[in-house]
Amino acid sequence: MARSVEVEDLRLRCADMKVEATMAREQAIPLAMQIKELEEELTRVAGERDTFRSWAKQVEVSAKDVAKKLGAEQGAHLLMKGALAEVLKVVEASWVEALAWKEKAEGESR
Repeated sequence: MARSVEVEDLRLRCADMKVEATMAREQAIPLAMQIKELEEELTRVAGERDTFRSWAKQVEVSAKDVAKKLGAEQGAHLLMKGALAEVLKVVEASWVEALAWKEKAEGESR
């Protein structure tokens, strides 16, 4: 008799555990779905991050190229500015010399 009580107790515990397991599964389903959604969101965000990183790298490379070109253009501009300043000095000196020759020529013709 004691044995049958123990068996019945075990059956009741087993039934209770089955009920608890079923409840746990039912509670786990929405959590598993939420985990799946979060994993999908994480994958999407990681993809966007990678896209933005790639885009940023392209922009960085492009900016470096533009900076190099700008540096070369600035160097050429400075060289041209210096050459023009030298030419201007020569032109001014020639102008002064031409005025002197003009004045001399006008003075001699009078």
